[in-house]
Amino acid sequence: MNIWDIVSTVSISAAVSGLVSMALKTWIKSAIERRYHVEIEEIKKMHQLEIETLKAQLSVATTTQSMMTERRLTAYPTIVELVYRTRNMCRDISSHIPKATTAIGNELTARTTELENALYTYRLYLEQDKLFTSVHQYKNLVKTFCMKLSDMRYFLDHDESDRASHVQSELTDIFSRIEAKNGPVIDGLSNEIKP
Repeated sequence: MNIWDIVSTVSISAAVSGLVSMALKTWIKSAIERRYHVEIEEIKKMHQLEIETLKAQLSVATTTQSMMTERRLTAYPTIVELVYRTRNMCRDISSHIPKATTAIGNELTARTTELENALYTYRLYLEQDKLFTSVHQYKNLVKTFCMKLSDMRYFLDHDESDRASHVQSELTDIFSRIEAKNGPVIDGLSNEIKP
């Protein structure tokens, strides 16, 4: 074997090896790109779907929160007004017993019923804000005040002054409890509607 045969064999071998290696490299590269391209496209689709789902959830949450806030802005001022008005009526009645008229007693009963209805109507929001119990307790005190006022009217109408005097002291006690509950109830409701 002469040198030219060796060089020729080595050259042909190198050329074939180079071509095989280039072909193999190209084939492997395209297989890898094809595989990862499919995976990348699947990942893109999953992320796009996830983004759309999150957008929809955010939209629903925002709408729901907006509706709840709007509902609170309607409900809580109404409840605050009823709490304020009933407390003032109880104060007026308490300070003018036994001269308090039937009209103011009837008005107090009507406002107490409105408060009770508002309490049931807006219970969900009051529960979520952990305010239901305090407003409910306040309402019960006012209802008790109304019942005792009715008892006192009965005793006064039937000349039972001793019993009327006892109920009068009970009304004073109930009003002091109403007064103590009033501030925290109004503060709690007002804090929930602050911007």
